[in-house]
Amino acid sequence: MPILRHLTEGRVAAVLEPLLLLAVVLLVAWHLVAGTAASRNSVGGDVRGLRRGSLVAALGTVLLVGGCSATGLENARGTGYQLMLGQPNTYAVTVIFLVGPLLVSLAAPALLTVGRLSARRTSLIVIACWLGAAMAPITSYAGCVTSYAVYCTSRPATAAGDATCAASTGALAAIWGIFGVVAMLPFAVRLQGRIAKHGR
Repeated sequence: MPILRHLTEGRVAAVLEPLLLLAVVLLVAWHLVAGTAASRNSVGGDVRGLRRGSLVAALGTVLLVGGCSATGLENARGTGYQLMLGQPNTYAVTVIFLVGPLLVSLAAPALLTVGRLSARRTSLIVIACWLGAAMAPITSYAGCVTSYAVYCTSRPATAAGDATCAASTGALAAIWGIFGVVAMLPFAVRLQGRIAKHGR
């Protein structure tokens, strides 16, 4: 029955995003508790915590963007996940175009820990953490603008247009990339202090 299927999909959409958000919050909380306990009095522990925080932030952002794309849009041709599956390549290219810079900025602090750590490099790591925090609302805003100005207004409607609309709708959830600064900055600041203290 179409009405029953519509109600079931509506319930899934209403439950999936909050559950994904709760899962990401719990993952970040676990990372902070476990990472802080493991990194006491250790430069290596802070580096591991920073790298894990970068991974947690990127993974959480991908999950929330994907969940928002799948459940945050519905039109006459289907729900978000159906529109994504209709043109997966178009969806992937658009979401990488919109969310890719945020993911790179979330990975940058971890990449900067490769090699010899100096006071200058740890300062760059802290700056990169703040850059990731700034990129989250910028990416979300770009998703909003492209949804209403470009991707979700194409006439006549096409499968590719629907897939790009799902991608830009998902990019709205990139605001939760702000968890990246929460997951990485404590380790980055502590690492900066330890390297400065040792005079490296």
